[in-house]
Formats: sequence, structure tokens, C-alpha cells
Amino acid sequence: MFCTFFFLEPNIIYHYMFGEMISLRKHRSKEDAVKITAVIISLTAFILLTVIFTSLTKKIQPQIISICENDAKRNASALISQILSEELKDGEFSYESLVNLNYSEDGTVTSVTHNAGQINRLIAEVTQNLNKKLAKSSVFSTQIPIGTLLNSPYLNGKGFRITIKTRQSGSAEVNISSMFTSGGINQTLHKIILEINVLVNCISPPYSTEVSYSQQYIIAETLIIGEIPQGHIMLK
Repeated sequence: MFCTFFFLEPNIIYHYMFGEMISLRKHRSKEDAVKITAVIISLTAFILLTVIFTSLTKKIQPQIISICENDAKRNASALISQILSEELKDGEFSYESLVNLNYSEDGTVTSVTHNAGQINRLIAEVTQNLNKKLAKSSVFSTQIPIGTLLNSPYLNGKGFRITIKTRQSGSAEVNISSMFTSGGINQTLHKIILEINVLVNCISPPYSTEVSYSQQYIIAETLIIGEIPQGHIMLK
């Protein structure tokens, strides 16, 4: 075969050698074109998906934030009720243990004083127990229809349900106050009120928000015969 190739005419050899090279170049050019086309398509798809994801993320953000806020407030309210129920169930912090009423000879209440030690203890225990629970990062789940999530007036409450998970943690501040109100003819109602302020960090990736929740709870009250006592100190 070598001898046969050796005696081929020069033009045949030229076409044989360079023809193969040209053919190879054309083949490589087609491969490069296919690769470039694939890269362009992939890049276009990536940009398109990024735009869609960004637009969708902005559209559903208000709904996610609203869910976080509602969940945080609901959970904070339930937690506060649970803590107060545990603290007050034994009657250790009754009205009589928090307030001292002083009477005149005719039985009229002349002054109201507060048991500072007992009140401070109540505030400390409620604050400690609340913060202990709130400091633990807890995960809560809520299911919401896709139509509601997209905030569509035509699809509200419709479509398959999506599970939204939120991670919540926070802290609480507890204060106490007292209030005198009219309880009827020649009667005064005295209330001891806990003011609880909770700050919750709520995270539902990629969203996060800070939720504040405040509520007042009447923990003790009594009906005093007569007008508001002249000698009293309002709790603040």
C-alpha cells in the first residue's frame, strides 16, 4: 500500500491531505457553532428564570410578611396566656397579696398601698419565663392557597396549598400598672394590670421581619366601697 501511495499523482495527494484538513475544520466549526448556540440558549434561559424568580419573589413578599406577622402575634398571645395561667393558677399572686387596703373606723377605704416585693417578684418570674420560651428558635408551619399567595383577586382562596414555614425567636418586657374606674354608685373598681411587650424576629427565607406585639392583662381586681381613696400610689 505504501508503494501505491508513493506513485500517486501530486494533485491526488494534495486533495487527499488538504481535503481531509478542510473537512476536519468544517466539522470542528459545526461543533463550535453547536456549543456556542447551547451556551447562548442556556444563558438566555438563566436570565429569563432569574427575572421570573425576582418578579415572583417581589410579588409574594407582602403575603409572606403578613403571614409572619400574624403567626408571630398569634403565637406570642398564646405563649403569654400560657405563662400567666401557670403563674396565677395557685393564687400566689392574688389581689390581697399584691395590694394592701387601709380602712377608717367607719369601714371606708382610706388608702391603697402595693406590695412592692411581691409585685417585683411577679414581674421577674413572668419576664424570665417568657424570655426563656421566646429565646428558643421555634419553627411554625402555615398552609396557604397559591391563589392567595399570588394576591390575585380572581384566584384568592383557590389552587393547591403551599406550606410556609417561619422561624421565630424574640424577647419580652413586662411592666405593671393599676387603674381605678367607677364600679357603680359609690363604688370603685381597682385593677392591677400587666403590660407585656414582645418583640419577635420572624424569618421565612428569603424574607425576614421584626414584629412587635403589646397586650394588657388584668391579673387582679377588687370592688372598693366608696370613692377613689385619697391615699394611693399609681403603679407605673
